[in-house]
Amino acid sequence: MKEQDKPFKTIDEQIEILRSRGVVIDDHKGARELLLRNNYYSVINGYKEFFLDKDRCNQDVEVYRRGTRLEDIATLYRFDTMLRFSMTHCLLNAEKALKTVTVHAFCERHRGIEDYLDPACYCSKRDYKGTNYTKNLIRLLSTMQSLRDGKGGRPYIEHYRREHGGVPLWVLSNALTFGNMSHFYDLQSIGVQNEACHLLCETIGADRLGAKKLRMAYSTMTDFRNVCAHGGRLFCARSGVRGDRRFADMVRYLVLVSTEPEGEFALSAIMQAFRVLAPIEGLPEIVLDEMGIGHAKQANADNPLANVVNAGKK
Repeated sequence: MKEQDKPFKTIDEQIEILRSRGVVIDDHKGARELLLRNNYYSVINGYKEFFLDKDRCNQDVEVYRRGTRLEDIATLYRFDTMLRFSMTHCLLNAEKALKTVTVHAFCERHRGIEDYLDPACYCSKRDYKGTNYTKNLIRLLSTMQSLRDGKGGRPYIEHYRREHGGVPLWVLSNALTFGNMSHFYDLQSIGVQNEACHLLCETIGADRLGAKKLRMAYSTMTDFRNVCAHGGRLFCARSGVRGDRRFADMVRYLVLVSTEPEGEFALSAIMQAFRVLAPIEGLPEIVLDEMGIGHAKQANADNPLANVVNAGKK
């Protein structure tokens, strides 16, 4: 039998490993409680990179920066957890709003009960702004056809198909993911996209929103919504083909498509989470830079995220 590379370790063994790597643990009982209540991999492996001494680490040895405490790592883990919970709420509201206006815009132009299954109701390959047009269109239509046929096991879809002879998009959309709707929007004609923008502006009290910007908002928020849904690290997450969109970009798009109260709630929730980092010297600056808002802290040291949120309103 092959020897395990990563054999099981007891809680006490995990604590000793951390101590041997330079982590300060004064409260053994508290450390046990932390690691019993939270998975070692999620807390330590998930957030250790921000505390490691890169100059003293190699492929076989991990060494933490001098003075690193277990509670510092736990605090960053707790901060990201708080951030994830609050942003999930905000992103779900944004998802609901974007779905609603996109579906309405499509159905206003295509009145057939199941026109969403007709390839002719989508943009041409020439007008498509992304890549892999044919593949993405076929995949979307296949997903919608499967849901329409009841393969998702959703009683309300079966009810509409049985009682009304078809399943309208405003019913089917409840079973579509944020990612599905992002692709759906991308594949619409510019007329449908512009109408969705117009309807969204009407709901949030904005003057104008371009189709390209809404497409970017859809894409970015979908990626961050998926991070939240799968319990990933949020504050340092990256989005986009080149990984060049960060948390700050997500916040800007979130504020862009939200009402003012929703935007203010997002800012308040982020700042509330951020307060847990304040006692740890140097950590807030590291986190701000990872979030892509390091520049904002010079402009407004008391409220570094306000500049990011305000930028989203422009």
